Amino acid sequence: MKKTDSDILVAETQAWLVNAVISGAIGIAFAVVMLIQGTAWGWVDRYVDQVLVIILSILFIKDPLVLMKNGLKELLLAAPQRDYAALFEDKILPLKEQLGADKLALEILKTGRRIWVTVRMEPKEKTINVDEFMQVKTRLSEVASSVYPNSQTEVMLERWA
Repeated sequence: MKKTDSDILVAETQAWLVNAVISGAIGIAFAVVMLIQGTAWGWVDRYVDQVLVIILSILFIKDPLVLMKNGLKELLLAAPQRDYAALFEDKILPLKEQLGADKLALEILKTGRRIWVTVRMEPKEKTINVDEFMQVKTRLSEVASSVYPNSQTEVMLERWA
């Protein structure tokens, strides 16, 4: 199965799982009610539905809350989960010397299935040739794309005091 990194597909998969579990639980509850209806435990049958709803609500409340939290973070352009950022940092930050930089810093945003990588770079030299800059930008874009194919990379030159 191909990994898509789509939160919508994850939500749909979880919704299908929840629906399957609820349908199965309702079927089991119906069978239990049919079996105990004529017995000494028959008085319990009127409470089975309410107990079932309470149990399933407690079991499945976490999933929609996590999805809502992650969706809200993406809408507000909050930093992505640490596992997304670490992959880029591990690949890009060690290239500092190779790129001719004194300092490198990353800003990473995730919106939907796209990741935006902004590389802030302080070059060692006071000037940088445009061709050299384009090579640096191409290299960083290639590295970011190797980490996550649907990424957009921007390179900003800065001087830190």
